[in-house]
Amino acid sequence: MKRKAKGPFSVIPVVWVFVALSCFFLRLATMWMMEDFSHKWYAHDTHIRIDSLMFSVLIAYLWHYHNLGVWIEKIANYCLVLLGITFLLPAFIFPIELFKWVSVIGVISFYKGSGFLLLAALQMKTSQNKLMQFVGVLGTASYSIYLWHMIVNAWGIALFTRLTGLESFWVYLGVYLSGSFAVGYMMNKLIEWPTLRIRDRLCPTSLAHQTAQDTEPATLLNVPQSSSNTTN
Repeated sequence: MKRKAKGPFSVIPVVWVFVALSCFFLRLATMWMMEDFSHKWYAHDTHIRIDSLMFSVLIAYLWHYHNLGVWIEKIANYCLVLLGITFLLPAFIFPIELFKWVSVIGVISFYKGSGFLLLAALQMKTSQNKLMQFVGVLGTASYSIYLWHMIVNAWGIALFTRLTGLESFWVYLGVYLSGSFAVGYMMNKLIEWPTLRIRDRLCPTSLAHQTAQDTEPATLLNVPQSSSNTTN
């Protein structure tokens, strides 16, 4: 279906530019005012990092209203992956604690790199590979995993250590990742999906109806067909 260039969300690119510039200058101000490094002040606070979230909104807008999917079909998928890796690479070379510029400029590179990887993933067709299907299932609960991973980090790791007595970086990494995936997936099924069903019942729209028709809760045995693979 061909969409109009103008629409209710046409202001999104302008908003993104405003948010991106605002966050950039706020990060500069933070680095100037606070000499001692702090993860909270340099990397975590919403007012200095919300530009990365707004960038994903921009991608979604361009995808749905300006045929971004058609444009990236002209780019080889491996190129998008390489671009994503390249833009993310500084995070593994320059520790943010030692290189303060990473918290100002580097984060821009990181969310752009993540955007390239997202576009590469959107170009992938449905896979019969079990590992890829499993990753796809986790992807349906990605936002829930994002919301709950800090709870696992703050409370789950301490509980596991107290119960087992095991304490090392690799144990921490394994418990943190597996716990975040498991808790996030479970909370997605307990909270997010029932809430979406209630929303669709209370506010039935053609889009909500189509979503309910095309998408059902993913399980490890049932990976939903991505709506991006359907023809508009």
